[in-house]
Amino acid sequence: MKQTIFVSMLLWLSMPATGIGQANLPKHLTVTLNTHTHSIYINGQTILQPFDLKQINRILGKPSRTQTHTRKIRFERRGYRSVPPTSEMIDMTEYYYIYDQWGLMFVKSNSIIKAKPLKLIVFFRNPRIFTNTRSFNYRPYTAFVGTLNLNGNTVLPNQKVVPAGVDDQSEGFTQWGVLWGATSIGTVIDRLYSAKASPHLMIYLDAGKTQRISYIKVFSKSH
Repeated sequence: MKQTIFVSMLLWLSMPATGIGQANLPKHLTVTLNTHTHSIYINGQTILQPFDLKQINRILGKPSRTQTHTRKIRFERRGYRSVPPTSEMIDMTEYYYIYDQWGLMFVKSNSIIKAKPLKLIVFFRNPRIFTNTRSFNYRPYTAFVGTLNLNGNTVLPNQKVVPAGVDDQSEGFTQWGVLWGATSIGTVIDRLYSAKASPHLMIYLDAGKTQRISYIKVFSKSH
């Protein structure tokens, strides 16, 4: 009896660290965003909003890596009547849940002032050349290997996403059924944001000439 228990323990210890059920993970990934119905799907499964990490792990498997990073941010309070405004540096901790095999990452942040819910970041294969935004402390080792569908349209990695004739002076433009606004460095568009859309989307472009997606942030709706 003792020998049987010992052999069973050896078999259990020899199991892959990824855990039971990882072998049943999908071989292809499709992320679908629908701003008309305010819905998010992964491989056809409706994703809870705000994002629920337990549900995500049931679909994607456990993260390849989890990381944390704490940095200082400035917090300012407005003055009121006889109370003067104040400014101080506070700690903000970011939590990274990285899915290397899919090219996806979920991130949330907490501080003594506010906790921000999970957001999804899809990394395309186009490195961001712009340096005006803070780079990630962690990111997936591989680019997104699945299909990203936005309102029935496939978003392609090599696609120039800003239409011809749109510049930093344009009031907005429609692409993939979404109204977009733009931010720029000088006169060069570097980022797009969805206007009045849910889920809210932010697209970070790779460079001014190519205007391809480097990565896209997906903010799920809150309760």
